[in-house]
Amino acid sequence: MDKDLVILVPDKNIESTVKTLLQRPELLGIPRIQFDILVHPQRDPGCRLRAHQLLRSQARRYRYALVIFDRVGSGGESLSASQLEEKVRLELERNGWPGRAEVVVLDPELEIWVWGTSPLLEETIGWHLDLSLREWLIQKGLWKSNHPKPEAPKEALEETLFHLKVSRSSSLYVKLAERVDRTVLERCTDRSFQRFREILWGWFAS
Repeated sequence: MDKDLVILVPDKNIESTVKTLLQRPELLGIPRIQFDILVHPQRDPGCRLRAHQLLRSQARRYRYALVIFDRVGSGGESLSASQLEEKVRLELERNGWPGRAEVVVLDPELEIWVWGTSPLLEETIGWHLDLSLREWLIQKGLWKSNHPKPEAPKEALEETLFHLKVSRSSSLYVKLAERVDRTVLERCTDRSFQRFREILWGWFAS
């Protein structure tokens, strides 16, 4: 095997986030690993339907394979995140990765991770209103007051950045992943992030 891990993602934002986190392995509780990240040209639907085709040729080069994509936009919205994960994982198992592949579906999308870093997000984007960002989004109807995160995280982020005249680029995701600390990650209750971290622990922490 040439390297430890190959990761297939649907876009540059997820690529940037995952790459930056893996470049801080102590934050994730794993040793430094050798990895490559591939971006599927057909984005989320490609990851859902054809990950096994793209990764089949990589099975002898890497110890493990991980596929990450958004549930919303994948074409599989009628299924739960866990159901999608199982379907894609089984295809990978049948195509050269028995016992060596896992799948993480971001539900509904990557921005659910962003809202787990709310205080850092305000600092990173230069939030300057007297209201907190959460309070502002509640007034906008984009965050229910009894919910820990916006129900439509991508829409909430886009509305925030539009208000601040800040572009939504992969550099924002890099800055957040560079600034996040272990305390913030330990407080994160998002299922997909916990799964991401547990998969890495299972493969590399021992």
